[in-house]
Amino acid sequence: MQNVVVSGIGPGMGCAVSRALARGGCGVYAISRSKAGEKIAADIGIRHYSGDLRDPHSVHEVFSSILHDAGSIHHVVHTAGGFFRKSGLGDVDNDLFASALMNNAQTFYNVARESLAYLSQSHGSITAVTAARHVYMNSHAGYAAGKGAVTFMVHELAGELAPRGIRINAVAPGFISKENCGGSDVKNLLETGRHSADPIASAVMWIMSSEEITGQIVEVDSGFGTQIPDGLWKSDSLINQNAVQKMMSVISDVSFTRFGKRPEGLLDLVAESALPIVRRYGRDIDFIVFSNSYSGEFNDMSGVNNLISTRLSMDDVPSMRVDNTSGSGGSAVMVADSLIRSGNASNVLVIGAEKMTGYPTKKSTRIIASLLHPEERSAGISLPSLAAFMTRSYLKEFDAPRESIARVAVKNHHNGSLNPYAHFQSEVTLEEVMASRVIADPLRIFEFCPVSDGAVSLLMTSDENRDSFGSHHVEILGVGYSSGTSSLSYRDSLTTIGSVRRSSEMAFRRSKLTPNYMDVVELHDMAAVLEIIESEDAGFFRKGHGWEAVMNGETEIGGPRPINTSGGLNSKGHPIGASGVAQAGEIYLQITGKAEKRQIKDAHLGFSLSMAGFGNNATAIVYGGAS
Repeated sequence: MQNVVVSGIGPGMGCAVSRALARGGCGVYAISRSKAGEKIAADIGIRHYSGDLRDPHSVHEVFSSILHDAGSIHHVVHTAGGFFRKSGLGDVDNDLFASALMNNAQTFYNVARESLAYLSQSHGSITAVTAARHVYMNSHAGYAAGKGAVTFMVHELAGELAPRGIRINAVAPGFISKENCGGSDVKNLLETGRHSADPIASAVMWIMSSEEITGQIVEVDSGFGTQIPDGLWKSDSLINQNAVQKMMSVISDVSFTRFGKRPEGLLDLVAESALPIVRRYGRDIDFIVFSNSYSGEFNDMSGVNNLISTRLSMDDVPSMRVDNTSGSGGSAVMVADSLIRSGNASNVLVIGAEKMTGYPTKKSTRIIASLLHPEERSAGISLPSLAAFMTRSYLKEFDAPRESIARVAVKNHHNGSLNPYAHFQSEVTLEEVMASRVIADPLRIFEFCPVSDGAVSLLMTSDENRDSFGSHHVEILGVGYSSGTSSLSYRDSLTTIGSVRRSSEMAFRRSKLTPNYMDVVELHDMAAVLEIIESEDAGFFRKGHGWEAVMNGETEIGGPRPINTSGGLNSKGHPIGASGVAQAGEIYLQITGKAEKRQIKDAHLGFSLSMAGFGNNATAIVYGGAS
């Protein structure tokens, strides 16, 4: 049996190569420094060794362990690399350039050098993975230098290693689909710009078995590179538009503050949530997206995204503020996802924060109500009164019991009691909800979210780079967005929200999934009735039957369709700019198994719905476990 070391196993090429080798009867010994690589190896049924390929000492220790377990090493396949992005020379700083060289060229050098002693005995081979010309010409100088260095090392080392009986070659793939650990067949390559990783695996096995081949670079791109006319190699090329935009984004880290009435100012709340991520990965972050709606009204601040960059000692990192009222957080995640998919950024810090307490309730209500249509505002309409109209309409149209609305608050306060970041961390009974103070008849105070302060930060990166940022990742599988009229009096119905329905349909269509697959759901429950109506419009329950699911316990943490495990806005709190980001953070915690007392068993897929006003617009996101 031939023993093969695969250095740098991960989604895509490393996975496809390892699987093909194992199916071909080889003993496969995989190396990575991530939990994702370890899980992929376990799924394939091969041995996994943890090691940092950037460190020669770590490489030596891992190879020694493999030799001890395998007895001999016949071939080495090096699939590690990364740090792909489309950037001009002026956008590539020293850190990015050095990281790209380290992860592409230095790792290959370390592995090839360590392999010499073992392969000299077995007269084996080294196969590297570099990149087709159209890939590195649509990346940046550091990536091109790293992959180019691998190519020229293969040419140079072929003559040096031949007398030792060692062959060395490389495959140069085009853009690769990472779907399903190796990729599914791509029927229309020109449309997608990416092909499956399976042909790479086939090419590797052919090169390994061909004893006459050494010093060769074999391009495997389904002929795509030959179809690009001269002059289309730059940033506006077909490759850049079709292939780079297919890159997937992932959430790799999250950090919360406690929500509630906080004495700290806005910038201090931001720092509390963002600095843990910045201290770990600050040198790699190349964009900041700040979700916030009312820094001017509540905090007398403008240009707050630049103030945050200074507070985090990241003045050179470009930033923007996203203001979409209560839908800001979902919009911020959508913007970060778009930046990464387009190749305009690689590693985005998404921050959502709001400082709202310390003002009279009437003033806060008046500020937030400014998102309503002027005619409705002049008539004295407020968000709580709209929720009351919606509740009365729903109860009447679907003959739902009043208790069903109150039970949403009971459930969400229970969930909030399990969430260390929630504003309210005490349970309430049905009797307490129904006896509490009326805010807008028939709704009581426990059926509304509180006015809160707080901040949440996410690190989002590309699937190409995720192994550089820990081992817990959640993919953004699909994003949908839609708008509706800001005037409720112009809507056909008060018991359905068109923007929620349309954005959810788009997100599920793009993710190629349906609501039935979702393990955990976060909805925008500013008022309790909204959770029920949104759960229907998003497709989880038939219209008019969401209340039955609440009464039957289906939406509880132990139920078949857990909704708002965080406590929702109702209990977790609603610092407006932070709420949608917190929804994404809760899904991340659930899918990565970090939700502690409120953890859903076997959570692999999730959904969040961030909504502005009463459906002025909505952003729906489908998430999946990265492994």
